Amino acid sequence: MFRLLLTADSNIETGVGDASMIIAPNDFYKFMEGQEYGEGIKHLAIFYICRDPELKFKQRIRYTKKDQALCIDIMLDYNQFVAMSMQQRVFTMCEKLLEEIPPIVKKYKFSDFDINKLIDNFTYWFKQNKLR
Repeated sequence: MFRLLLTADSNIETGVGDASMIIAPNDFYKFMEGQEYGEGIKHLAIFYICRDPELKFKQRIRYTKKDQALCIDIMLDYNQFVAMSMQQRVFTMCEKLLEEIPPIVKKYKFSDFDINKLIDNFTYWFKQNKLR
């Protein structure tokens, strides 16, 4: 069974935590996890990182073969997000996810994982819920 986590590690003034909750309510997980994507990845964790630049956070991408778990950080620009409206934050976060996840997953060359179906489902969810 495929498991998905979409969460944020951010300064509160960026609004990224609230935006991630708008993007991924409980119904989102039911929809995404109810699909079959293959056996290559069992757990996918996506972390939106939006911290003060002085903290020098760097992107982390980790795959553990034993658990078939892929963890990906999506880095967001702190100064931009502080100045954005909530609608702009949500839109930008959806776009970043759709842009950044496919090349990372493809780099690992999983023999049995349908990245196109995963991205199609993200896109469908975002459009159905008017998030982008």
